[in-house]
Amino acid sequence: MAVTSPDLTLNLNQLLPKPLQVQDLQYDYYSKYLAAACHSQTESKIVILVKEGLSPESCSLSPVSSITTKAGPLFVSWAPPNFGKLLVSVLADNTLVYYHGQASGSWTTLHENANVIKAISSLSAGDPHNGDLLVALGSLTGNVAVVSSRDGYSATTFFAHPGGVRCVAFNTPESESSLLLASGGIDGTVKIWHPVDGKFELVQTLALEQSKAVQQVVSICWSKDGQLAVSTLEGVCIFKKEDEWVHKQHIKLDTPGHTSFVTFSNDRIVLLQESQTQVYKKDEDGVFHPFTSLSG
Repeated sequence: MAVTSPDLTLNLNQLLPKPLQVQDLQYDYYSKYLAAACHSQTESKIVILVKEGLSPESCSLSPVSSITTKAGPLFVSWAPPNFGKLLVSVLADNTLVYYHGQASGSWTTLHENANVIKAISSLSAGDPHNGDLLVALGSLTGNVAVVSSRDGYSATTFFAHPGGVRCVAFNTPESESSLLLASGGIDGTVKIWHPVDGKFELVQTLALEQSKAVQQVVSICWSKDGQLAVSTLEGVCIFKKEDEWVHKQHIKLDTPGHTSFVTFSNDRIVLLQESQTQVYKKDEDGVFHPFTSLSG
């Protein structure tokens, strides 16, 4: 799940058709469009909202279109910008669906497949800089499937985490010269993978904070400059690539034990924990410090 921009405080219940419940939120690369995966007892849809206004004080979100889905959408992920207005979603019936946005505002289904992998738990779209679109699917079986649009939507599957995969994330187009995939597991590890000749090879397994208990990974995300943030039930670990990936900072949660989701926004880290959003800003030395906190 990706949280909303820290520069925009909003109540989605006031914007979305009632009584829809939000399952996932994802901004596109430019933070202009927000996809909200929603469902209710009577309908399932992905609502697309557009952000308007240049300054944080004047920003607002307005619904501009929606995609009716055959089952409740669980996860959404925008494709990198060079693929145009392309949105990928995983539905409650385990179907992977690609949607293409038209200039008229309508959406068409490009492809769907219900047999990629069982028990999908996470989703991320990535760009290997060769015209292909890769979509990674984490599974509670412990496997990761990566679907290639160029090869007829065929999938490469590899085992990643005993106990199950909790989250996956491709790095952003600017963060590395080559594509990397990070996976977080219920086993308390984070692994970085690199595609080589159609397969994914393990680059490094990252050690999280020291604890007697296994630190279950909740969410992971990349910054545009290549840092990796890992959220657990205890805090956020920030890693950076030097000779190898090293642990640079640990941010402790104010209320540990609660599920938290983390995302980068330029020089800031945004942490969503229950109904509270905490923002941390990076100083000149690259260290993140508390910046603001939003509730509601």
